[in-house]
Amino acid sequence: MQQLLSKDDVTRLLETPSDGVRIDTAEKVSLAYSSQTLNADQRAIAEEVFRLLVTDQSKAVRESISENLKSSETLPHDLAVKLANDIDDSVAVPMLQCSQVLNDEDLIEIVQNMAGERMAAIAGRPQVSEDVSGELLERGDENVAVRLIR
Repeated sequence: MQQLLSKDDVTRLLETPSDGVRIDTAEKVSLAYSSQTLNADQRAIAEEVFRLLVTDQSKAVRESISENLKSSETLPHDLAVKLANDIDDSVAVPMLQCSQVLNDEDLIEIVQNMAGERMAAIAGRPQVSEDVSGELLERGDENVAVRLIR
């Protein structure tokens, strides 16, 4: 069974909470989480770590989590939504392009409230429902329509 974080990891995080250390921690926890080798208690701990890190002030930390978890089918819905609605496109776009945890209601709400790169990210998903497509065509620009057709 894979260890989530070692004592040294926790000590380093507490003593030197720099962006780099938080990114390393996020990547380590994300890799363990994605490996599907964690037991239920370890998964719950990892999810709580993610809930803390998705509110991190550092965009780089949030980007790391989004990029590492964008394809996770077991990511809790609230975390996927939080990342998809992040203030920074570089955090939101990976989730919008890839996450199957996001449902049509989530995507439609984002289309209705966001513009530009986020709409293009949703239009570029492998599968887009008729309802989401309709919203994209109604609210998006020509580039969004072209991407949706592709």
